[in-house]
Amino acid sequence: MEPLIAAMMAFSRLSGLLLAMPGTASLPPIARLALGLPLTLVLYPAVENLHLPATVPLLIAGIALEVATGITMGMVVSMMVGALTLAGEMISVNVGLSMAQMLDPLTHSRNDILGSLCSMLALGLLMATDTHLHCIQVLGRSFHTFPPGSLLIPNHAVPILVRASATALESGIELAGPVVAFSFLTHLAISLLGRMAPNLNIFFGVGLSLNLSAGLVVFLIAMPAFLYAFLPLLDQAVRRAGEIAGVLF
Repeated sequence: MEPLIAAMMAFSRLSGLLLAMPGTASLPPIARLALGLPLTLVLYPAVENLHLPATVPLLIAGIALEVATGITMGMVVSMMVGALTLAGEMISVNVGLSMAQMLDPLTHSRNDILGSLCSMLALGLLMATDTHLHCIQVLGRSFHTFPPGSLLIPNHAVPILVRASATALESGIELAGPVVAFSFLTHLAISLLGRMAPNLNIFFGVGLSLNLSAGLVVFLIAMPAFLYAFLPLLDQAVRRAGEIAGVLF
């Protein structure tokens, strides 16, 4: 009976992580279960010092806590990955692409084109750098520092989530900063031309097209540096997910 409960606890924590990890929102529930079962078999040997609940209510509470722990770890990763999406949305608004909407396959919501593009690029970098595997490895190590069924509430999880959200917001603004600044200068130049020749209707005639074209060109040129500056956030995501479960690096 104890091995079955240990596997159930491990599956609950892993399911919470898969529920909140970026890219899993587009998967149906059956696919998540199918993905979680073999991973549970792999992580099961890492489960040690299991605290077997004495009653059924304690068992239910333990399973709920395991799911909440996994969700919290996945939320930290999602916040860091969302920094690139935020940067893309800010750029899209400033260059004039916010009127073009498309369905984001990751969040099932309608976002602008650059925001959806950056969201897919962030997911691609997450997979290319094996960040998703590092997160699963951290979850496996968390079974030693935070044994399943211990009914311990990590009080430091909330400050970590707050710091992660602040870091994601700050990083998103910093990533979008150069293109937003260039867009501001373009708007300023168009405004000066409009004041010099008010009869030409420069702003509505060629201003929007000029701002859009210039913004996309700058975004394309800055794309390599844009993605390279995003990579450290993936390392921070793994570290902060480990901090929630008390895993030291």
